[in-house]
Amino acid sequence: MKNLITLCLTAFFGLSGMASVYAQNDNPWFGLRGGVVISKADFKGGMLDVDSKSKFGLDLAAVFDFPIGDVFSFGPEVHWVQRNTDAEGSTPSQNFTQKLDYIHVPVLLRLHFGRPSGLQVFAGPSMDYLLGAKLDFEDETIDDQDIEDNYTELTFGGVLGAGIQLGPVLLDVRYNIGFGDIYDADIDDLDIKTQDFGAGVTFMS
Repeated sequence: MKNLITLCLTAFFGLSGMASVYAQNDNPWFGLRGGVVISKADFKGGMLDVDSKSKFGLDLAAVFDFPIGDVFSFGPEVHWVQRNTDAEGSTPSQNFTQKLDYIHVPVLLRLHFGRPSGLQVFAGPSMDYLLGAKLDFEDETIDDQDIEDNYTELTFGGVLGAGIQLGPVLLDVRYNIGFGDIYDADIDDLDIKTQDFGAGVTFMS
């Protein structure tokens, strides 16, 4: 929790500082975004033999955008996102849903084709802080498990997407991929990597 507070404060003051700098020259905007993600985790190696299937989750965010000239803009975002995956194994005890909650912080460079309305494409790196992780088993005789201690707390990835802006409303789709293994336990040689597709609506001011 202490690390999370430090991370949130660092992000807040960093974004506030950038906003004050860019506001002197251009017109930055702030928005609230609501959307969904279709996530999937790939389980490789170890003793776990399951097929993973994509599952929906929520994605809620605060979005910032600071213009850089007439075409580009710099857009850090702060998301709360659910990355869920259904897993099916050879026995009922291996059928479960993996539920991961993250603070997701991408830093995006946007290329605009028209303002204030028009198309845009964007890309950039992202940082993910794990808030919680659990397994919900299909077999009701098996208790759900809190597995947060088995997963990497801080991971990194990348974002690629496109959107269309209609005045104060932005519609976008995006692809998020994790760059590394998120499994951090020494129990076996299991590797878990995540990816998700997302879509959302941002209301800007």
